[in-house]
Amino acid sequence: TVPQIGGETYGALRTGRGIDSLMGAALDPRIQEMQEIMEAHLPHLNECIFATYEGYFGNKQFSMFTGYAGDFGQVEFTPNEHFETHDNVVSYSIPGADIQGTTIQLGQLLSMKGISLRTFRTKHPFIEDAEAEGRRVDEEQLEEAVLAAIQQQALSGQLPVVYVSKIEKHRKKGLDIFEAIEKADAEIREEQAAIAPAPEEGMAMAPEQAQGLAAGPEGMAPQGTPTPQEFSPEAAAQLVGALQAGI
Repeated sequence: TVPQIGGETYGALRTGRGIDSLMGAALDPRIQEMQEIMEAHLPHLNECIFATYEGYFGNKQFSMFTGYAGDFGQVEFTPNEHFETHDNVVSYSIPGADIQGTTIQLGQLLSMKGISLRTFRTKHPFIEDAEAEGRRVDEEQLEEAVLAAIQQQALSGQLPVVYVSKIEKHRKKGLDIFEAIEKADAEIREEQAAIAPAPEEGMAMAPEQAQGLAAGPEGMAPQGTPTPQEFSPEAAAQLVGALQAGI
């Protein structure tokens, strides 16, 4: 037997890299043999359990957990009513490999396109619900893409900082990034569609019509009162001459 299969080494192996590779490919043949024996015999034991349910408790109603990955609810059944067959299958993802070895081997198959990502999640013992986990990963990738797009538009000036603050305001209320964007967009649409009131005395425009931070330094009102121009006789004579020429 090759010693590397059981995670053992021979005297000539001394390098750290070789030991790391050996630990990554370790397979315990004793555990593999026991798991293969259990794969062959546990289905017969399950058939005996089903027959016991039907023989002794056929009309009794049971309520228990299914044990399926990702299923945290309870199932109710009556053996004589719901048991249609005793056929069942017991299998291990990779017989003889521990969790670390299973992760490494499944990861290698995934990187070589030998299995799909869905198969990887289904066979890994740490992942209870492969479908739900896949949806969570997709949601995280979409959130990262949306956040990156918002940051890029904010840095380039396409998205005003005030709009980003509106999105963050809704995020702090417990909404996810997609719901926060929808709420902020609806709020901005209402502001854009609203009719601004007439400006008050001393104002050039109503506050609702002002651009705020989006206007930049150019939007600041001039400080102080405008300086009146001094009276000039020459300018007055030119104005009178222009009026007479027009008449």
